Amino acid sequence: MEIDTPSMILSFVATTVTAAALWEAHRSRRAAEEARRSAEEAATRVARPAPGPEPAAEVSKVTVAWL
Repeated sequence: MEIDTPSMILSFVATTVTAAALWEAHRSRRAAEEARRSAEEAATRVARPAPGPEPAAEVSKVTVAWL
């Protein structure tokens, strides 16, 4: 049985390039998912009202201070 070295090298290179392309696609997809999640979290933070006193409490403080 003869070993075909050039064919083995070509097969190794093709396998390595394919694996690298699949890994890069996986990383890109994970980065896109993380960016989407981060954007959703940021939108949720913006949509929530800021913690603080309720408007009625502010009015009563102003009214008491005026009196």
